[in-house]
Amino acid sequence: MTMPTDAPRTRKMRSLVPVVSDADPDTVAWLAAESFYRTAAGDSMQIVEYHERHVSADEASQLIRQEGNRPDVVERMLGAPMDQWDWWLFEATAQVDVEFQNYLIAEGQWRNRQIVEWLSAERLWQATSDA
Repeated sequence: MTMPTDAPRTRKMRSLVPVVSDADPDTVAWLAAESFYRTAAGDSMQIVEYHERHVSADEASQLIRQEGNRPDVVERMLGAPMDQWDWWLFEATAQVDVEFQNYLIAEGQWRNRQIVEWLSAERLWQATSDA
């Protein structure tokens, strides 16, 4: 039997995004945040922490290396050197809504008890009506 829990499950999300220099930073931030919120909602989670910041090309290169990729490969994919882009780092933490999860567990347990009671009453009725 599944019991209610107080330990939330969390997921960290991170996205390093190259942006053309004339792009509207508010639109870029909105698109990244919307992506995180939709991803979290698709997994029955909610965003509990969100950060965004502009990063230098050097820091972007470091982050790319930390993820096991090579900046020169990224430059080839982008068709321009790293320093010709504005780099933004978006990070979020998503968490399962524990209260809602506990509600669903309790609802399922209640429903199960109702079915067991109904089946017992049905069997008793059939046993007495057949006699």
